Amino acid sequence: MRGYTLFVYHLKGGVGKSTLVTNIAGALSQLGKKVLLIDMDPQCATTFMVGTKPVAREESIGGAMMELHTLASLVKRTRFPGIEIVPGSYDLWALDLSLGQIPEGRDKLLSSALQPVRELYDLVLIDSHNKYGLAEVNALVAANSVLIPVQVGVLPFECLPQVHDVLHGFEESHHKTVPILGYVVTMFRRNANLVHWHTLSKDTDRILRTKYGALVFDQVIDYDENVAMAPKLQEPVEYYSGRAKATEEFVNLTKEVLSRIEGGG
Repeated sequence: MRGYTLFVYHLKGGVGKSTLVTNIAGALSQLGKKVLLIDMDPQCATTFMVGTKPVAREESIGGAMMELHTLASLVKRTRFPGIEIVPGSYDLWALDLSLGQIPEGRDKLLSSALQPVRELYDLVLIDSHNKYGLAEVNALVAANSVLIPVQVGVLPFECLPQVHDVLHGFEESHHKTVPILGYVVTMFRRNANLVHWHTLSKDTDRILRTKYGALVFDQVIDYDENVAMAPKLQEPVEYYSGRAKATEEFVNLTKEVLSRIEGGG
């Protein structure tokens, strides 16, 4: 499993990709694992949530992909045991344009940059923007599999066929299959007093499991205000509140992720 690279991806914004990356990292930290976060999102949410500052583009993963720096020189330690990060940059909006000017091998730049350090980590987690461009192509080339968050609601579910089209198109153009490790249901509402949200939550979960079966993780991530409050202190929820329901859920989800990886998923 050493060096396994997991790309957290969805074409719909606001579905919790960065939240998932940050809190899986927090759970891995508490499980004694070592994880590297690659923040390719110009919004830099993952960078912020682990208490790190955004950097100039040449000091982000963009600098490693453009071969201005080695990736190892860009890695920052966080204050959380076992969690390290290549911070994001607000200037990563323009990364696709820069990569487009490279005549050959521009889809393998991230994979090449990661290669010398990959096996230093139990898991490498890649967070990116909600689009499909050269940055995301590089993430797919580097990744062993894809993790897809599905926030309770109509639009995140309705966008899934587009995500599948992207993965299929990538497979055809690059002759590489990047399997879906699984779908994670997030922002589930169990409070029956919120009738519409409760019904929508159950329907989203039921339809997803009917359609994708065992690919949907057993552990559902419920709505928990602790997850929303943890970024205020720039912490994964596991460090913000060890007793939070979300902490238990993210640890259980992470154990499932590790089990699937170790089982060849």
